Amino acid sequence: NLNTVLVGGPDFAVEILSPHDHAREKLPFYGKIKTRECLYIDRELECVELYRLNGDQMKLLAQLTVEKGLTCESQVLNLTFQMVAEGNQTLLVVQSLADSSQSWRVDLLT
Repeated sequence: NLNTVLVGGPDFAVEILSPHDHAREKLPFYGKIKTRECLYIDRELECVELYRLNGDQMKLLAQLTVEKGLTCESQVLNLTFQMVAEGNQTLLVVQSLADSSQSWRVDLLT
């Protein structure tokens, strides 16, 4: 903070991918400005990817799909992410690590 502008990148960024999107090409930029984590939501492929800063590069920490059934944790937000299927919906379940009673279910296809 230079009193007139903020310097540096965000601690956490979210990219919602569109068909033929080139958002992953931004990963070197996010690394350069020291963004600590990036969450990429791919609605077409029904997957979520969490990238974490390692040195000056963004490294894939986890690729979440319903089929894989994995859970990953954001160190920045103190949250976990998991993909689940409920009926004909694919949901991203976001759970607070600080308070297990707080969780959110996000329908990725609407």
